[in-house]
Amino acid sequence: MRIALLVVNVLILAACQPLSEAPSSSSPAAVETSSGETALLLTEEAAASILRDFLIDCIESWKVEHESRLGYYTFKRGGPVPEGAELEWWNNFARQPLTARHAGTTLTTDIDRRTGTQVETYLETWSVTGPGLKRTEDGYSPVTGIWGVYAGRRIADPLDGPARLALAEFKRPLDSNYDPNCSGYQKN
Repeated sequence: MRIALLVVNVLILAACQPLSEAPSSSSPAAVETSSGETALLLTEEAAASILRDFLIDCIESWKVEHESRLGYYTFKRGGPVPEGAELEWWNNFARQPLTARHAGTTLTTDIDRRTGTQVETYLETWSVTGPGLKRTEDGYSPVTGIWGVYAGRRIADPLDGPARLALAEFKRPLDSNYDPNCSGYQKN
């Protein structure tokens, strides 16, 4: 009975809070220091490593085989898996120097898997300058691209054309139905 009352009280308190408030010091996106300044959850290095790890996850996911429901292995790759010198090029491309800067907070809406309700969350957002591609007569040429990363999330979003093209090329060898977020090499 006590648990039921506690749950009801928490739901009432949550329902009474306005959704349009900016993140407060209790928000996961901001922490207030003793001097009254907002402390960031990520450093420049940590924000850059989210992008680097995401791109490396894509490369690692190229090699994953998964078992279908029928008990045999299936492959639905969008393109061939790079090997040898081509694979080394992609690894070096993903590991190039990155720079990051804090870009504020972003309000996102997710679905709570347990309850099926929408949950709004403020995420600390960073803009990371890193790998990008541009089309050339011979294929592609590396340029810088702008990516968005968020505290607490391992997926990066491309914010400009060169980053979108790079992400498309990182995802080309993946099974897009099985692994749209470059996470297939992890054992779930």
